[in-house]
Amino acid sequence: MAKTVCKILGVVFVLVGLIGFVKPDLLGAHLTGAHNAVHIVSGAIALYLGFAGSLSAAKTFCLVFGVVYLALGILGMALGTGSDRMWNIAEYGNPDVERLQLLARVLGGAKSSRLDQRLVHRDKLVDNISAAAFTAQLGGNFMVMATVKQGVDVAKVEQAIDEELDRLLKEGPTTEELERARTGIQAGWVRGVERIGGFGGKADALAECAVYSGDPGCFRDSLKTFDEATVANVRATANTWLGAGKGSHTLVVNPGKRMEIAEDPAVTPQPFAPPAPEARYTTTPSTVDRSGGVPVTKSFPDLKFPQIQRATLSNGTTVVLAQRNEIPVVQLSYQFPGGASLAPAAQAGIAGFAAGMLDEGAGELDALAFADRADALGARLGASADNDTSSASLSALKQHLEPSLGLFADMLRRPRFDAPDIERVRGQWIAGIKQEKAQPAAIAARVLPGLVYGAGHAYAQPATGTEASVAALTREDLVAFHAANFRPERANLVVVGDTTLAEIVPLLEKHFGDWKGSGAGAKPAPVAAVKAPARPRVFLIDQPGAVQANIFAAQLAPSSTAPTTVAFDMANMVLGGDFTSRLNMNLREDKHWSYGARSGASGALGPRLWRVSAPVQIDKTAESMAEIQRELVEFTSGKRVTKPDELSAMKKIQTLSLPGAYETASAVLGTLESNLLYGRPDDYVFLRKAQIEGLTPAQVDAAAKTLDPNAITWVVVGDLGKIEQPVRALKLGEVVVLDADGKPVAR
Repeated sequence: MAKTVCKILGVVFVLVGLIGFVKPDLLGAHLTGAHNAVHIVSGAIALYLGFAGSLSAAKTFCLVFGVVYLALGILGMALGTGSDRMWNIAEYGNPDVERLQLLARVLGGAKSSRLDQRLVHRDKLVDNISAAAFTAQLGGNFMVMATVKQGVDVAKVEQAIDEELDRLLKEGPTTEELERARTGIQAGWVRGVERIGGFGGKADALAECAVYSGDPGCFRDSLKTFDEATVANVRATANTWLGAGKGSHTLVVNPGKRMEIAEDPAVTPQPFAPPAPEARYTTTPSTVDRSGGVPVTKSFPDLKFPQIQRATLSNGTTVVLAQRNEIPVVQLSYQFPGGASLAPAAQAGIAGFAAGMLDEGAGELDALAFADRADALGARLGASADNDTSSASLSALKQHLEPSLGLFADMLRRPRFDAPDIERVRGQWIAGIKQEKAQPAAIAARVLPGLVYGAGHAYAQPATGTEASVAALTREDLVAFHAANFRPERANLVVVGDTTLAEIVPLLEKHFGDWKGSGAGAKPAPVAAVKAPARPRVFLIDQPGAVQANIFAAQLAPSSTAPTTVAFDMANMVLGGDFTSRLNMNLREDKHWSYGARSGASGALGPRLWRVSAPVQIDKTAESMAEIQRELVEFTSGKRVTKPDELSAMKKIQTLSLPGAYETASAVLGTLESNLLYGRPDDYVFLRKAQIEGLTPAQVDAAAKTLDPNAITWVVVGDLGKIEQPVRALKLGEVVVLDADGKPVAR
């Protein structure tokens, strides 16, 4: 498949390049002769990979181009104009790649990069911008990607990018910029290899080196190149690949109406008949005995979880420590009770917005200086809010732990909330809301809480707020919310990583011990119960031209603190919580109507939002809803009970994966945060494993009855011209058409 796609890409790129030379007016003024040359070269590479290259190289090439063009397409459709510029660069293993990665971080790969300073902070022409260098077996790409603000001339953005790049090519990075870039990349590598697999994990690093270079340890050469990079050789490399006379390709994706693409009707696929092997290929005799079938794992590692230690700071904060010495990194999360549930409806989104402002300058450092300081330390800082908590996080390199804690303390205790930064972030925030309202899953995430919890409930507001509520927030609002909610006296500080209680507590006392809240603090109230609707409801949201419909079916489940949580979560696994669950096997594997159907419940102190999500082929929308309804009715009524082998398989999925679930400090930290929030004991991971292992089919069936098919709230996002009448004909419940804000549409 990958090689076929590369063949297609190759033909398209070569044709576009040739047309650009012969009839440039057909393709627009952005495609210069250099751009057309890049098209032809890229197409030639794709054709080579498609016909003669290795499968892994074809996959890598297609992945890079696929991600780039898909991202730009989504950005374009979601409102902002997307501008992307790309150069061809060196192949994997060439030291120039590492030097170009350093250059990319200086140019646009960090919060205070040159392009961010110019286009986000100073000129305010883009919502975001980035630069990166990717590589593959035969060659790589250097890319600059920007989301242009509405109403801004793309040409102005491109001119500014050219000016900043030209200046960097002429002068090179400063010594300070290079050191920050080096530290950031090296810190990212250290964090990445904490994992065994995953993007950037140990297996990735070893396998990539083995495949591309024949030396599993080639990553050492890469790290050496980063370490030995100088201002001079980074500048020289940049000019070699990006300098005068080096062609680049610019792609601009403008927002506009969705173009409908004709889709073949759903059919039952014919059995696949493998083609005969090509004569030019031969095989070597196998030395593997396959007579016994696929090998089955007979022994599994034991679940291990670090011992928990506690201390209390002078400010009243409880410190919870789990020591992990695998990598020289310490992670911290300061948890404050309340979160978005404390915000009045008129200030929807304030919890997340205020949290997002904490790292936009603190103490004596403005936003850019704060970002520079974090980069210089190799530290990652941030803050966020959900319905039940606000939290601030720090990931610090062990060798820079103390100064990183100082920066973390400034962020929490002395955020600046500078007016220009508030306006900049506000613009980005509102642009993000508009993008959410163009994407089906995000639309559902915005409207479902209000529909299911009801107006006025603490959990009813969309997490990011509305354009109106965010536009109305003042600096005084943000300062007041921070003062009332980010207070140490009722907070927990979770620490996981390469440190001890004896080391970390004195440092925390130094930076946080005298921190005291001022004024009256916010006091979270118990989350109100919600009465289930008396009958099903169906809400439709129009997305003209959509080639698929996105189906969501939701209702409320008991709190995460309920004693039946483990049993309910297992019932959800059977219904829709895994690839092998009933919903997915039905809609994807049997009917072939969906790429994947899932269900699940978010964690919450109050009632949990449980929902099914299924993107389906648009001409099978009503049929898919009928199947989801049937599965729900049969499971909850007891007509189709949980089978012992079905439960056994789900138990294995949930328990045998546990030893690998806590390989990173972040995973341990997240579990400790949940334990503290929901009042669980320190050994909850072991208690939960025992509960799962002890579940019976009867207990799972009883938990399934928590769901009521007659109280389902349906939300379907798609082209109403194709789905409305079939959905109404199902007669599942009253049908109401909404806009992307969840408001009824007058018809």
